[in-house]
Amino acid sequence: MALGLVGLYYFVYHGNKPDWLQWNVFTFYSKYIHSRFFTFIPNNQGDEISTLIYFFGAFLVFFSAEKKAESFHIPNKIKSLSYSALIIIVLYVLFVIFFHGIAVVIVSLSLFYFFPVVCLVLFPILNKRSQK
Repeated sequence: MALGLVGLYYFVYHGNKPDWLQWNVFTFYSKYIHSRFFTFIPNNQGDEISTLIYFFGAFLVFFSAEKKAESFHIPNKIKSLSYSALIIIVLYVLFVIFFHGIAVVIVSLSLFYFFPVVCLVLFPILNKRSQK
């Protein structure tokens, strides 16, 4: 996850687009200057690769086995996923109500990346409550 976040910071925030990541990729739909459908386009893949690494890392962390497996771990993983979805939905609704324009788009994308973090924060909290 950390490597994906570093890549997102480097490629998205700083806007670095190295030439070696400029590939011709197939797209269903692309709109920059012109709309293009079902074709190959030149595109820098830094953002996409970083996003895949981030979510693949989150998947590996969240669904890896615990060193000391307890009977409450699996139900707590499911609860943390459910609670995280609920938290993200509530935050999204609040942002849609109180923010407008491009801010809604930015928040929508940010919440998508925030979801695994919420899951990973809630899981240990639920485990501590189950141990009591």
